[in-house]
Amino acid sequence: STTSDIVLEQAVKLDQFLEGRKSRIAFIIHDEVVLDMHNDEAHLLSQMEGIFANTRFGTYMVGTKEGSDYGVAA
Repeated sequence: STTSDIVLEQAVKLDQFLEGRKSRIAFIIHDEVVLDMHNDEAHLLSQMEGIFANTRFGTYMVGTKEGSDYGVAA
């Protein structure tokens, strides 16, 4: 449950960072935050990784992947 709390806390920070931008949080699943990123804002991803990694318990390793969908077959 601690991991769930951390993910939700960090998602709130990401949501605040994205306020007023074209990108948004699409959904959260387990320990993942899935983003709907606008192409013009792709350069923000490294900043968002830093925001997500820095928690009240220290800095965590964060991995990212990008794609045009969430693994949905066409």
